[in-house]
Amino acid sequence: MSFEESLRVGQANEQAVVFLYKNRHWFKTPLTKINMGGAPRMIGLNGESKPIAIIVPDYDMVHPEHEPCGLECKFKADSSKTGITGEREHGIGLRLYINYLKWSTYQRRKVILMITEQSTGEVLAATLDRLRQGQWIDHRDGTTHDRPRIYRGDGMDAGGMAFFSRSQFMVFHQTEPRDMPLFKNHPELVPPTLPIASDLSDVA
Repeated sequence: MSFEESLRVGQANEQAVVFLYKNRHWFKTPLTKINMGGAPRMIGLNGESKPIAIIVPDYDMVHPEHEPCGLECKFKADSSKTGITGEREHGIGLRLYINYLKWSTYQRRKVILMITEQSTGEVLAATLDRLRQGQWIDHRDGTTHDRPRIYRGDGMDAGGMAFFSRSQFMVFHQTEPRDMPLFKNHPELVPPTLPIASDLSDVA
């Protein structure tokens, strides 16, 4: 990823958090982060008093009226449709997914995965708890499996990827779509492709 692409990703993620702050009164709090291997980590103790290092979500979100939660923001050009499931999916690194589940357990907070889709302009959100509950059918042999769908292959993150059905998400916010020139500069005219969440608490 080029510097310009990384900058766009950071700006998109920050826009989603600014929207939460300005319109929904959510605040982000500092997380204990130590840069190790390019990934932010939380250093602490596990149940056996042994040191652990966990990759933490992007933000720790708090609200005066709702339960706090972790928020992981991703920027994707579009969802991908695979012939294995016949569904449109979004994926994250399996290593990240496992670490976020650990963080959720240790902090006793839900983790929300928020994905900004460049193609539709929609900001999708779902808790990892919800994403874990889905199932997918392998069209090659008809077998049913629990979500996430784990895949290891060329071009994937080290250790593989965890994929979730796009239909498991909710639309949290609408930004300008890329692939709908008719609606350019008029995101309010673009119909939501999934159920709407009026607040982050609706997702959690």
